[in-house]
Amino acid sequence: ICDVFKTDGTPFEGDPRANLKRVLRRMEDMGFTDFNLGPEPEFFLFKLDEKGEPTLELNDDGGYFDLAPTDLGENCRRDIVLELEDMGFDIEASHHEVAPGQHEIDFKYADAVTACDNIQTFKRVVKTIARKHN
Repeated sequence: ICDVFKTDGTPFEGDPRANLKRVLRRMEDMGFTDFNLGPEPEFFLFKLDEKGEPTLELNDDGGYFDLAPTDLGENCRRDIVLELEDMGFDIEASHHEVAPGQHEIDFKYADAVTACDNIQTFKRVVKTIARKHN
């Protein structure tokens, strides 16, 4: 994860990470410090077709906190959690969510920049591990 700069070395105005840092500095100037975020990211798992291409077909019909055999994403979710833990994430919970194919993995709060960086890493890990699970 990095900050984006223009070729002349000045910060790129459209960089969300730099904008977050700018807002945090303004908050600090107003007396707000130690701004932490505790994200609870959710995602859907979809099946792949016979060619390995994504479909719009959900991977299961599970519901809130369902377990195997109804929760067909349990193994995938576990592998995501294990990979994130190997990368230093402090996972607090993982479970099937309300909708079919919907899952949640929660990790410990962190300062705003770190938490947002973690979300970006999380998204990449979820996509990579999910593809391995078809």
